[in-house]
Amino acid sequence: MLLHSLASVTRRLASDQNDEAIVEDMKDSKGIEKRAKEALNWFALKGNNKWLIIFDNVDKDPSGEVEDDEAFPVEDFFPGADQGAIIITTRLRQLQELGDFIHLRTMAQDDALELLAASGKSSVFKDENDDWNSELIKKLDGLPLAIVLAGSYISRTGMKVAREIARTDQLAATLLLFLSSFDNQDIWYGLLEHGKSGWDAPEWFEEIVSDEVNFYTVIGTLSDYSFVEKKENAEGYSMHPVVQQWCQGYLKSAKNCKSIYIAAFACICNAIPSTNEQKFWILQQRLLPHANRLLPFFQENFSVLECLNDSKILEVVSRLGQLYTEQGKLAQAEVVLRRTLEKQEKILGADHLSTLDTVRYLAQLYWDLTKLAEAEAMILRALKGKEKVLDQSDTEILRLMNSLGAVLYLQERFDEAEVMYQRVIEANDNRKSGQDDIAAVKATNNLGGIRSTQGRVEDAKKLFRKSHEMARKTLGPDHTLTLKSLFNLAVIYHREKNLDEAEKIHQQVYDGYVKAFGANHLYTMDSLQKLANVLRDQGKLATSEQMYLQVLEEREKVYGENHRWTAEALQELGLNYKAQGRLEDADTTLLRALKSQEKAMGPTHDETLEIVEQLSLLYLEQGRHEEAEAMKGRVHQPPASEARENP
Repeated sequence: MLLHSLASVTRRLASDQNDEAIVEDMKDSKGIEKRAKEALNWFALKGNNKWLIIFDNVDKDPSGEVEDDEAFPVEDFFPGADQGAIIITTRLRQLQELGDFIHLRTMAQDDALELLAASGKSSVFKDENDDWNSELIKKLDGLPLAIVLAGSYISRTGMKVAREIARTDQLAATLLLFLSSFDNQDIWYGLLEHGKSGWDAPEWFEEIVSDEVNFYTVIGTLSDYSFVEKKENAEGYSMHPVVQQWCQGYLKSAKNCKSIYIAAFACICNAIPSTNEQKFWILQQRLLPHANRLLPFFQENFSVLECLNDSKILEVVSRLGQLYTEQGKLAQAEVVLRRTLEKQEKILGADHLSTLDTVRYLAQLYWDLTKLAEAEAMILRALKGKEKVLDQSDTEILRLMNSLGAVLYLQERFDEAEVMYQRVIEANDNRKSGQDDIAAVKATNNLGGIRSTQGRVEDAKKLFRKSHEMARKTLGPDHTLTLKSLFNLAVIYHREKNLDEAEKIHQQVYDGYVKAFGANHLYTMDSLQKLANVLRDQGKLATSEQMYLQVLEEREKVYGENHRWTAEALQELGLNYKAQGRLEDADTTLLRALKSQEKAMGPTHDETLEIVEQLSLLYLEQGRHEEAEAMKGRVHQPPASEARENP
């Protein structure tokens, strides 16, 4: 949104700007970023000081406990010259350190009434009883901007203040409160429509979303009063943050507060697409801001869900944890899944299918966190419970078998992992549907990882190609599972020194992950690291260094220092320093990697010993023979495969 606003300024900067080129650039993120930089450069031109930039309503804290993709350090968007003027409107106190500040307090009643009349510029206020005007001021909490907006709304629509407060259309009033619980930038009918299934919805919700015509009739009332705004050239509506804030303040004491928040949860969670669907990531990313909006309510008011004792609601909320896991928001996922599982076990029992679904989601989370013992225990629990009621060839059973194989693989229990993968592949081959099960696509890819570990490279390549073809036919060429098999093929090409082909495929996979998950997702970072490995071997050391630093920063943020993936990022960065001849930096960084990997995977794990060997070689190169021998003395085994499993 902010980049888009800055980019749009370029049309007014100079007469030689090509409008068609600007319009074309505004169609994608890279073009928008390019135009935004042009605007900031213009503001920074020497002597160009007669301008004003207003950053309105900077209300999301990038340093907050709950990660928010829309939060940003506003100073990153300041022009690079000390000239011109900048105004920031915000509720974040820490921003007052950026310059002179004015604290706007709640207005006195008389001043607020005067501002309301002045902003309205209409006779409607003169016809109203002062009590009605005073009540409106009270509802708006005396906030100057809210008062100006209210006056503008009333003047523009010709509404009387009494009608503004009484809200003769109670259904529209409820819809306004309901919409305020979502992220305010992107609300569309399809999102609300998903809330119709999976739970016992209240009457007001059923009436609003019963059909599309009814929804647009009700929201039309809000649009007429300018409480919501139709988005230009896009599906859906937006709501001004001040309107949203006022609604949220009112909602806290509303009788239907509980049902409104539960309905919002139901809409978001029921809309979450399966990763087996084509282009699932588009809807997942669209849902994420809404999930982030509701997460603080979930954390602070879980009792709202507890007092319902509603198994359907708990099943719905469990999917919220699944969304966070798949989008790489692991801390948020753990909060949601742990609390939901605890409640499901009390209400439904430990072996209920819905409870076991949440267990499976937790297993996926633990796999991503490399908490392998916990992941294995969760998978075995889910598998044991579901085998009691489902056929061995059921998709759920096959999915769990593949996940178990992936966990066993990471524990270097390769024979046991292969048994799991072969069972999944065999069950898929015996299916009569003619379409490959997603679990079999993953198992074929994962079996390729085992063959790679065994040194059977040609067999591994055949399996990766087969998995890629299965995924492409079933899910499409851009699906993340299709990209995963390509990723593993590129790793083998790199190992075979086919660097051009490896770079080409890794770049394709990286671009696909950026499109699917965003630039900072865990899978995207994994892909970026492997691309950096290829560039390092091509001698493009400055470029690869920046990539490694980006990966390390993101992994430390998500996993912390003592984690397998963080250690791997440190290891690759250390090797890059060595290739640059920066041996002291290489030593320091590889020692950090060793310490991290020892804590994460143990002192005798393959990946730990691989770092030991690299340190030994570094010490030999530095002439530190005793230290090199000490490192060499540690038990060493061949390094594990770099292939990535699909849980």
